[in-house]
Amino acid sequence: MTEQRRYWNEETQSWQDSSDHGAPRRVTPPPPPEPPRGLAGRAVWAVAATFLVLGVLTVLGVSRFDGDDKADADRKPDCSALAASPSASTDGSDASEPVTDPLPASQVCDDKVGFRTAVPAGWEREESSTTGTFRVDYDDPNVYRHLQVFDVPDSTPSASIVDLWEQSDFEPIDDQGCASGEHVDKCGVEYSFSDEEGTTWYVVEYHFKAADGGVYGVAAYDQSSDLRNARHVAKAAFSHFRPPKEKREST
Repeated sequence: MTEQRRYWNEETQSWQDSSDHGAPRRVTPPPPPEPPRGLAGRAVWAVAATFLVLGVLTVLGVSRFDGDDKADADRKPDCSALAASPSASTDGSDASEPVTDPLPASQVCDDKVGFRTAVPAGWEREESSTTGTFRVDYDDPNVYRHLQVFDVPDSTPSASIVDLWEQSDFEPIDDQGCASGEHVDKCGVEYSFSDEEGTTWYVVEYHFKAADGGVYGVAAYDQSSDLRNARHVAKAAFSHFRPPKEKREST
């Protein structure tokens, strides 16, 4: 008796007895069923898209936080507590003049530009420097007032003050004149002006020659016509000013 074996016929795609073709054939199992391509494809793409979105969000998040951290770091000056106020400021005035409302204690700040000065604690830094010159603002984050520190292109403080008075939109309040001597070469003015929005600012400004021979300026801006706060900020900044480090080392 001939044993019949069943085999899978690839041509007919069916099971057949070996007697149908005489000789027994190797049994070949049917191919496994294919998964539904549409669902499988969508599942794969869904997973890939999910990882892609997560990756993009991660990169954007890191970039945003890095950018925010850098911006915050740029606005925070490198400061330390002021050890003691000078017993007599270099302009001969009392830097401890009472102020109209409480100001935070001043700190000695080594600015990124290289100079050193005194700034009320907590004020934020913003730089507007260009090649060969600098202008740095320290802003009170709570009140509309700020301190500006800058270099002056004129050769003497008196010459720079003359240029300042030629500004037609300035209203003079007090011309403190100039003081020259072995340790000081300084001019001071007080004035007001209105900005483009019509806001009136009151300013105390000093121009002076520093140890490196360069002329620099500090100006305290306030929206209060009582200038005691502005005088206090400007005098402290002037009294503790040191020119940029590279200039000090070259002199």
